[in-house]
Amino acid sequence: MNSLQKLVVVGGLVAGAVVVVGISRGRTVAPASSTLTVAAANALYAGPVDFRCTGVNDQVVLQQAIDALPPSGGRINLTDGTFHLSGTIQANTKPVSIVGQGMDATILLRGNSVNANMLEVGVAGVSSDVPGFYASQFTLDGNKAGGASGHGLVLSRAPNALIEQVAVQNTLGRGITGSGFGYVKVTLRGVVVVGANDWGVSLDNELDLLVEGGLYEDNLRGGIRAPRRGAYSAAIVQDAVFRRNGVGVEFNNLDTGIARRLYVGDSNGVGIHGLNSDSFTAEDNLVEGGARTVSTNGIDNGGATVVRIRRNTVRNILHGDPAHEQRGILVHHTQDCIIEDNISEYNGHQGIVVASSSNVLVQGNTC
Repeated sequence: MNSLQKLVVVGGLVAGAVVVVGISRGRTVAPASSTLTVAAANALYAGPVDFRCTGVNDQVVLQQAIDALPPSGGRINLTDGTFHLSGTIQANTKPVSIVGQGMDATILLRGNSVNANMLEVGVAGVSSDVPGFYASQFTLDGNKAGGASGHGLVLSRAPNALIEQVAVQNTLGRGITGSGFGYVKVTLRGVVVVGANDWGVSLDNELDLLVEGGLYEDNLRGGIRAPRRGAYSAAIVQDAVFRRNGVGVEFNNLDTGIARRLYVGDSNGVGIHGLNSDSFTAEDNLVEGGARTVSTNGIDNGGATVVRIRRNTVRNILHGDPAHEQRGILVHHTQDCIIEDNISEYNGHQGIVVASSSNVLVQGNTC
């Protein structure tokens, strides 16, 4: 089995070096490391396969392949081509890896007028975990133009999940979401979420989220939302690009929310929003308005206990209606805050505003 090491650049940022593993040339191996190959009906791949789809109700064949893996789990290799879905694929009982041949080469397409989530990991409301889910090198296309509805990827009780170099696009629901049940520890690395009619990513679980690189674009409500559920929730979002979303990034009532080295452009609402989190950090980000001129505030934090806003550039935050907020940086109802070495320029109203807060240090900023 050959491997190709390549560097993927997403939205002008390096999303990370990944290993793309080729199609297995053999049949099913020992159960402890079982690997099965599933071919699309229109695949160009001519090697041996374990399952072949017909182009109709392909989720049935894909589910058969997942169910055929041993209890210890295994790997599903998808060939190039388009897999046509009329229902949900579920990985609910064992660790599963699903690997395609690239975001442009392997497409899972939801059929016209289908009302179903595309891929679910774990079962909502069930106490057992499904650890170690892995997905790479394919696209989930929600086909909202064809009247299809539902979410793209749904995670429930999925500790140590890794999603890398996966695209989720055109969903009437959320691109990637949580069910609200169980603990989810997930890394999104070089992920692309485009064109959701809801949030691009919103994980409503007890959460430990790491986002590294990727592109989040044209998602109606926002790019990424991390709300608190359960005893502890934290999110780190870094080195990613956000364009033309509702809100860019939102941390809602987390224990810890960190935004680093992000580009957030032309948002319909706040660029980076921290709301009632115990600790909020925004460092080395570029947040700017755009052609739509409908942004409210660039970086906005309210209700956090500890706030650190450093070395950000916020500019051109404007709105067609002067009554709207057009501040570069807004902090309010905060107890321990440092705002330093930021550039906040060419914004509609104030550059930096601090309100109803205590123990605030503001220094070294340019407005």
